[in-house]
Amino acid sequence: GDFDEGIAGGYTHCIPDFYNETRFDAADIVNLGQTINELELLNGKQHQAPNNAVLRGGTYNKRATLYVDGDLFIENNILTSGYSIVDTNNKLAIPYLSIVVSGNIYISDSVSTINAFLVAQPRAGDISGSTGRVVTCAKRPVGVAMAYAPSELVANCQTALTINGAIVARSIQFLRVPGD
Repeated sequence: GDFDEGIAGGYTHCIPDFYNETRFDAADIVNLGQTINELELLNGKQHQAPNNAVLRGGTYNKRATLYVDGDLFIENNILTSGYSIVDTNNKLAIPYLSIVVSGNIYISDSVSTINAFLVAQPRAGDISGSTGRVVTCAKRPVGVAMAYAPSELVANCQTALTINGAIVARSIQFLRVPGD
């Protein structure tokens, strides 16, 4: 179903359920641990990570999708590495990373660049509106990601953030002081 479909007081979006409808068979998905250290290892496959996952960032040069069943904290930049397109008619030669989260995406205050398609969709049954968010300036002090308090934004959210890709979410919290 679509985001918020059938939720009391909710509304129906025209956005598809990326998390459940774009995955291959479970046998084709590579399961990862809670911390994802080597982004280049994701190349060319679909991967699954658990709640409160941490993506350390890095570079990639192929096509891949990362699914997270819960919240994701992006700790460092996500970049494409050097690649050359020999066949300009082959769109599959272009590096592309999709990050699809059934929960929230939190982006560390130190991240300046993300080259990826980001989807943060509400968790099934969430009527509180607390999931399906992208938070552009966050911290992870005790293993759980969270947004900075309004009084902490000026001191902690000074790094400009550029996202080269689309964002699909219930809400986006643009919290960088210089602008996102």
